[in-house]
Amino acid sequence: MEKDKMAREIISFVSDNKQSYASRAVCGRILGQTGDVDNSTVMQLKSAINNADDNDLQSCYDLIK
Repeated sequence: MEKDKMAREIISFVSDNKQSYASRAVCGRILGQTGDVDNSTVMQLKSAINNADDNDLQSCYDLIK
């Protein structure tokens, strides 16, 4: 699957499921942030996810699927 599509699906999942364990794990992996996920965090994720390494992106995608 292409990287852009995975990134879009990850962002969509996190945006829709801010308090899930998977969303917190994604933000921890991509942003290094632990704790609650809010709209500000989702915006940070949108900015940072395109710079994520392929292994991190695949791991996050696997978490949400």
